Amino acid sequence: MRPHKAGRIAELLAISLALGSCTSVERYYLNHIDTKYLVLREVTRSVPSAASPKLAKVEEISIPAPAGRIPARGYWPLKLRPNAPLVLYIHGGGYAIGSYKEMDKETRLLAAGGECVVVSIDYALAPEHPYPAGLADCEAAFEWLEARASDYGCSPGRIVVAGDSAGGNLSAVLSQKRRDEGKSMPLAQMLFSPEIGSIDPTTGRVWPSREEGAAKSKLTPHSLEAFSKLYLGDPEKYAADPYVNPIMAKSFARLPQALVVSCGLDPLRDEAEAYARMLEEAGVEVLARRFEGKDHAYMGKEVMDLAAEFLMSL
Repeated sequence: MRPHKAGRIAELLAISLALGSCTSVERYYLNHIDTKYLVLREVTRSVPSAASPKLAKVEEISIPAPAGRIPARGYWPLKLRPNAPLVLYIHGGGYAIGSYKEMDKETRLLAAGGECVVVSIDYALAPEHPYPAGLADCEAAFEWLEARASDYGCSPGRIVVAGDSAGGNLSAVLSQKRRDEGKSMPLAQMLFSPEIGSIDPTTGRVWPSREEGAAKSKLTPHSLEAFSKLYLGDPEKYAADPYVNPIMAKSFARLPQALVVSCGLDPLRDEAEAYARMLEEAGVEVLARRFEGKDHAYMGKEVMDLAAEFLMSL
């Protein structure tokens, strides 16, 4: 491929991924993620910083973890409210692509709208670092931020976990894992188009939205299968593991209050909405909202406004 043509594809992908829209180029690359993940990974790492909203400070951070240091970026709003939570943001990308740089605009909006500090991390990615490496990084980041919340101008014990797609999965799993191990819990979880588990535990069948979205979404059936294989190697081995598929948990009680956002055209719509219902039935406070006509991981203004309102309620 000629250099100028490769550069043009990278440019189109960067724009498409940044906007969360579905284009033929993006769909092509996601449908070939098993061989193209390195290309997409570099694209997501090259997204430039957003110009707005204005913040008091944006700072690159390095967080220690058992397997090495975790790159991160911190965002401080112009107005930091009293008793503000600290948000740990975990990006999406099927556990194999994505970067905090790709989510720069959204994390800026969360910091400004929620009048709180947001720290967005780059966890270890598959297939070089398969499950549970990424989860271990997220837990290490949570504990590191929890210990330093007051240094960041936030209240200790008020850490919110948030993420889109795979990041939503890791946020939900982190909440379950810490509950199960009797550790300190997140104040809340914010799940945007989360990947919760492909099988309906009640019927034993694949969720209808995973099949319905095949012709509409940027997430094709092959891409979902390929992401899973990159992350897990043998997905069947982990089919009943709640730390991979959080909808398989034996109990949903005593989990943090949640914001769960789903999108009408998203193949992951049904599992996200089922998870919200299961949390509610277990007595967890849940704010669930579907955005009709939107594809996977849509993070437009109405979603960010809802997220800001949720953060301000904490």
